[in-house]
Amino acid sequence: APAFGAEDMELAKANSIPVIKHVKMDGTFTTDVTDFAGMKVKVKDDTMSADIEIIRWLAKNHLIFEKHKIVHSYPLCWRCKTPLLNYATSSWFVDVPKIKDKLISENQKVGWIPEHIRDGRMGRWLEGAREWAVSRRRYWGAPLPIWRSVDGVETLVVGSLAEIAQPPRNKYFVMRHGEAISNIKNVLDCSGDPKNHLTEQGINQVTEFTKNAKKFDYIFTSPFIRTKQTAEIVCEATGFDKSKIIYDDRLKEINSGTYDGVSIDKYFKEINEQISYDSNSKIGGGESHREVMNRAMAFLLEIDKKYENKSILIVSHGDPIFMMSAAAQLLVDGEVFSKEREYPKHGEIKSLDYKVIPRDETGAVNLHKPYIDQVILKDSRGVDMKIIGDVFDCWFESGSMPYAQLHYPFENKEVFEKNFPANFIAEGMDQTRGWFYSLLNLGVGLFDKSPFKNVIVNGTVMAEDGRKMSKSEKNYTDPMELVEKYGADALRLTFANSPVMQGENILFTDSMVEEIYKKNIMKIENVLEFYLQNTDLAQGEDTTQNSNILDLWILAILKNLKQKVTYGYKSYKLDEAVRPIENFIDDLSVWYLRRSRDRMKGVNGEADKLQSLATMRYVLIELAKLMAPMSPFIAERIYQSVMMTNKDKRESIHLESWPKVENINKEDKDLIEQMMMTRNICSQLLMLRQKINIPVRQPLASASINKNLDKNLLEIIKEEVNVKEIKIDMTITESKLDTIITAELRREGDQRELSRAIKDMRRDLGLVSSDSISLTIDADRVGLVDGEYQRVMKIVKVVIGEKLSIDKVYTLV
Repeated sequence: APAFGAEDMELAKANSIPVIKHVKMDGTFTTDVTDFAGMKVKVKDDTMSADIEIIRWLAKNHLIFEKHKIVHSYPLCWRCKTPLLNYATSSWFVDVPKIKDKLISENQKVGWIPEHIRDGRMGRWLEGAREWAVSRRRYWGAPLPIWRSVDGVETLVVGSLAEIAQPPRNKYFVMRHGEAISNIKNVLDCSGDPKNHLTEQGINQVTEFTKNAKKFDYIFTSPFIRTKQTAEIVCEATGFDKSKIIYDDRLKEINSGTYDGVSIDKYFKEINEQISYDSNSKIGGGESHREVMNRAMAFLLEIDKKYENKSILIVSHGDPIFMMSAAAQLLVDGEVFSKEREYPKHGEIKSLDYKVIPRDETGAVNLHKPYIDQVILKDSRGVDMKIIGDVFDCWFESGSMPYAQLHYPFENKEVFEKNFPANFIAEGMDQTRGWFYSLLNLGVGLFDKSPFKNVIVNGTVMAEDGRKMSKSEKNYTDPMELVEKYGADALRLTFANSPVMQGENILFTDSMVEEIYKKNIMKIENVLEFYLQNTDLAQGEDTTQNSNILDLWILAILKNLKQKVTYGYKSYKLDEAVRPIENFIDDLSVWYLRRSRDRMKGVNGEADKLQSLATMRYVLIELAKLMAPMSPFIAERIYQSVMMTNKDKRESIHLESWPKVENINKEDKDLIEQMMMTRNICSQLLMLRQKINIPVRQPLASASINKNLDKNLLEIIKEEVNVKEIKIDMTITESKLDTIITAELRREGDQRELSRAIKDMRRDLGLVSSDSISLTIDADRVGLVDGEYQRVMKIVKVVIGEKLSIDKVYTLV
């Protein structure tokens, strides 16, 4: 049968047709369904059992009209695969239509990435916004803070713990022990040294404070000697029977771990540096203040249930009393360690202001079931009020994140107001109807504005087979395997550089990570390695004097890169911030470094070497800063390697300031454009060489181009294409080569071929540049006749021998 929907409900109302809930919460038919009462509607692994029985009954009673099977999907519990039932129930709603216009107008102010979502998916959703059902009938979850009179007359919505706090059943007094020997010695005693008894001054303190003490029904104390002695003095002053003192380990001193027995001055100095009294931070491997608070409150909770209308004294130590008092008064974290709060004095008895709120057996505040159900309030008539039992839809909780994370408005009010709304949030496309929507609803409902200024919306990463990634299906590689193989940076860059950052779905493959690794990480690692092999890090090179055109060009495109990356991050377009870096790394590796290798090795002299290395040093550091947000590990490696001896170096690149964005002047733009032309011309001429099958190592007489370029750029073309001369001919439409190879050009080509062969052999033998070799050439095998080998030997030794560390040359004739 088709589902019973909203239109059916309206029709039933209009015709006074009763709506009967015929299925109970346990999934069985009610007694109203007389022939099937108690039968399960759906049974796991046998979903047709009830249907078959109903069909049989209809057939038996001649009421069946038609019978045939329809195969369709059915909702199952994703954990246990049990069939689920839609169940009609009452719910609490947020009146979204009341603020709909404001939701739409606030959404228009939000910067959506990609932009089309604002008026598209999100905009259309807001246009059709209806009441938001925010309650659920479940056991676990944040309860709706709504109490209702047992007779249903009054309803109360609670806004704080203070509003549900109840008075205790007993009167409580707390007392810190008198001064002990450890206090005189100014050391900590957290383990209960049996020799650490009260001093004479401590005995006097307790005696003085108990002069006017009233009689107690019960006295509880820490089992340490100093608290035991204190409790016994109280007994003498009040007539309490010492044998009835009750000792409880939960009242012991805070466990300060490795600080036990340490000077208190040292302790305070170090913990102030470490934790600044963060109540959840461990102290010396011992306890946190929060744990002390919880055990003290567990004790208090237990005795308040056990006794009634009694006067109870609790003798303990400074920290447990301090934290117990804070919890009893419902102080928030910011108030617990405030300067206004006094630390307990030795021997002083104070009344404990105890407000009872829901806590679990550990003493921690717990507002979930069953603890919250125990809170009974009174309405204006004195009638009991009980919590309604519904819990919040988890999306309502997610929308509360900006306020809940700061415990606003109970504390951090200034911090919240200073940082609200958030500059940006980020989540998947499906959250337009989830988190984004719940955030916007609560932000507008509570503060009349969107809680976020910008949203980065990513698409879904699908498995290679097009299905959702599934642990049970194992249709994707464990991400940690990819991290181990290619590094976390490569994985991060893969996503940041993909269409998923524009809200599109992608089919993820391992090869995507491998490709990014090769294009980005490996290339920049190679650049860094070459730099480190050829530089003296202690030289402290400078980049202020740059005359080489390659240096000027790489600095110009670095300026351009800074602008693009900064714009990408500022506009929250992460792919636009990341993508230009890959192109820059390619330019740095494939063009700048390759064209500057000889310079950095000192071939053109020491001054040019230092200038090229200084440029590379500056470029690497600035590039690392730009890479740091999205590829933090390789950025840190570059920074630590290059800045190894720099006195101005910070502890980490992630503590550096963002690079200063510089304006690109006309000279920079012209140089970038001309270098692009140069590279294009080189590509054209090299393709010509390949087409006519003349290798690059074979020099040619000339090349003709149709561009007027700087003479330094012409020199680059000459070297890159290996020609003796560049001719400018504005009448031609594309670059040309002079392909006539003279005898002299042939000999020079042979020299280069020989040089390359020797280099390859050195590489295959695993030799480094400093390793000297002896070279033997078989003149007959290489076709040297009539004494020509003597000329070749001279070339090998004099022309290329120095570069290749050739010590001696031998010839086989």
